[in-house]
Amino acid sequence: MYMLVWIMFLVAGMALGGAWTAYKNDSKLWTIIAALVGVVATATALSWLVAEMGAAA
Repeated sequence: MYMLVWIMFLVAGMALGGAWTAYKNDSKLWTIIAALVGVVATATALSWLVAEMGAAA
């Protein structure tokens, strides 16, 4: 399960990087879409990480 957490953090980073790139290119729609995907992926990764830490203890 730890590998899925790492993958989700990578997805979040790529999405947030894409949001920044879209913002710099003045694309409001893609900025919002990529930012939402990044925020959801970050929240998912953090919740999975907390669950894994609780299961490991």
